[in-house]
Amino acid sequence: MKIIAALILTALSSSALSYQAVSIAVRSLLESGNTDSFVHVGNSTQSEFNKRRSIASSCTLNILEGDAKQPIGDGSASNHALIICPGFRALGIRLKPEESGKYHILGYWSQ
Repeated sequence: MKIIAALILTALSSSALSYQAVSIAVRSLLESGNTDSFVHVGNSTQSEFNKRRSIASSCTLNILEGDAKQPIGDGSASNHALIICPGFRALGIRLKPEESGKYHILGYWSQ
């Protein structure tokens, strides 16, 4: 029983750390344009984040496990994030961690 509890705690801790790392990376991109946590951020993706930078502190960030539902996602993302800022359409991004410890943005969309 203790082994099972330890495994569950480890899985939860790993998931929480993953969530926190994704959250920090996306928040940093939103607030300062810092792309250090990403393999590459395309010009159009960067532009969408730049538009929201001046009100970044008013934005809500929701990190969700797994890929976005089809037809947006194809199951290859480990997480997706929704960035909700006053006066803008919600912005979604699909994320996949790389071995380097950085994230690859597989795509973005707005709702």
